[in-house]
Amino acid sequence: MDMIAFAALSRHIRPDERLLWCGRPDPLAFAASRAGLVGVIGAAIVVATLVAEVVGCNLAARQITTISPWLVIALGLPTLILGAGLLIEPVRAYRNARATVYGLTSRRAIVLQTRPRKSLRTIQRNAIQAIMCRPASRDTADVTFSHRAGGFGVAQAGVDGFHAIKDASLVEKLAAQPVDAEAL
Repeated sequence: MDMIAFAALSRHIRPDERLLWCGRPDPLAFAASRAGLVGVIGAAIVVATLVAEVVGCNLAARQITTISPWLVIALGLPTLILGAGLLIEPVRAYRNARATVYGLTSRRAIVLQTRPRKSLRTIQRNAIQAIMCRPASRDTADVTFSHRAGGFGVAQAGVDGFHAIKDASLVEKLAAQPVDAEAL
């Protein structure tokens, strides 16, 4: 059992429920699966913009009377900022993964986010309609829960779950077990 996850979840476990599993996402796998492509696109935009800026400024410097190098820089700056924002997304996803804790109890599935601001989302286990395990990376997987209204504190049905966890098959088996009658 992940002791850091256990410590973070211990004050959120009710006296009438048992903790079946707790853990945290693998930060690298989480960032790669959530924002890996975005980071690659961001890097491509940044490189393409820098190349266009250098070429544009060189052309503008040769033809000082027709176009100013400052105009080229001013037109490329928004694209550069957009690319840099996309480039930062994998870092943000990595930090979010390090601040996320998952727990499965006899009554609920819990997602605790400790940063940037603390949030606790729960889904009642008897609201779970379907469980799906999907590989996220070489040694991690996502366990998603389809749930009816009331799950994760929302008024409509949806899908959420535990992402980039190492022991996903165990979590899938535990979540599929019938809810304890005494836990209701």
